[in-house]
Amino acid sequence: MTKVKICGITNLKDAVKAVEWGADALGFIFAHSPRRIKIEEARRIIKDIPSSVMKVGVFADAPENEVKQIGEDCALDAVQLHGEEDIYYCKRLRMSTSFKVIKTFHLREERDIPKIGEFKEIEIICLDTRTGEKIGGTGEVFDWSLAERARVFGKKIILAGGLNPGNVKEAIRRVKPWMVDVCTGVEKEIGRKDERLMKEFIRKVKNGTS
Repeated sequence: MTKVKICGITNLKDAVKAVEWGADALGFIFAHSPRRIKIEEARRIIKDIPSSVMKVGVFADAPENEVKQIGEDCALDAVQLHGEEDIYYCKRLRMSTSFKVIKTFHLREERDIPKIGEFKEIEIICLDTRTGEKIGGTGEVFDWSLAERARVFGKKIILAGGLNPGNVKEAIRRVKPWMVDVCTGVEKEIGRKDERLMKEFIRKVKNGTS
């Protein structure tokens, strides 16, 4: 069954509801973003979330020591790198920490795909949209045929980018990702989730895949 990650969590209420309805992972954004969360708040939320739920910290071109420190302080299960981090950065982080390293690739055209093959030691990748200088949280869908072709590398794919209750079933049918990642598609305002949309999104994923 395809897993669900609810990203851009900023408060305990949204986190609890997401878990209650079946989210497999929660994303906490530490990169520059209107959904950025303070370390102390993330720590408070995470301690009340079941250990079975993956807690993912999202970073972009942050110093390695900063990523390590936040990861340890917040007891993260994984870090998701959304910037221009190279394979050496990812390797060092993977070898010196206990959490999983997820690398994000922004697929705009065919020539963006081969770069994924360079990250041989990274088991989980996130495929997302990039619009201008805005990375992630764009609410815009990218060409899913590029994501389909990225399956050739045999990695676990987290599909992000403009997903919502109305298109997630088709996205899963086409791309067959390991996990789908939603942020803006279940918001009522920046940083606040719409309970109805979040519940509907999770239901569509869980009822539509096996």
